[in-house]
Amino acid sequence: MSYRSDFTCYYLQHLALGPFGLDRKAVGFGHERIGRGTVGRTKTVAVNAEGSVLKMHVKAGDTVERGELLFETVTGTLDGLYAPDKQVVSDAAGVIATVDAGNGTSVEKDAKIATIYPNDAMQIKMVISEADLMDVTVGGKAEIEFNWDADSGRRFEGTISSISYLSEKQSDGAASQSAQYVAYVDFTPDETVRIGMTVIVYVE
Repeated sequence: MSYRSDFTCYYLQHLALGPFGLDRKAVGFGHERIGRGTVGRTKTVAVNAEGSVLKMHVKAGDTVERGELLFETVTGTLDGLYAPDKQVVSDAAGVIATVDAGNGTSVEKDAKIATIYPNDAMQIKMVISEADLMDVTVGGKAEIEFNWDADSGRRFEGTISSISYLSEKQSDGAASQSAQYVAYVDFTPDETVRIGMTVIVYVE
């Protein structure tokens, strides 16, 4: 084998293994970091009822489990002491987003009494530079790394659900910078995930 061939083999091996002799995919080089994002909610679940609210058992910000009692109602108006006519429980585990009625409030049929953020209705909102748009596609896979858990090497799998067609507004001082676009990544959280947490998103 010639000296040129020996050098070529060494060079190709060096590219595959990286500068420290490590397999690039084994240490994460197979995925490219495309930006930072935050965890947010995607939807709320409305809780409806009719009659008069006898007693509210929750307030905005409370965490509830599926089947937990939210409030009690009675038919008609409250002009005396009544036993509960109906006990309304939560259909989903999550966080109470809003409470739109209080004790003694009379509501029409199917009126919204409260809304819930389900635990499984979370997504990542992030900003992508125009230079990275070619590497990101709707429906494409992504990996999500939480800042607080970065040292563990654990990542969540996600899917890019949408990318804005309009660029984000920039300050006057950033006129020379590249355009940026909002993208959303859907994923399935576990019990450690909280709203507002910051993440780093990677794509292949």
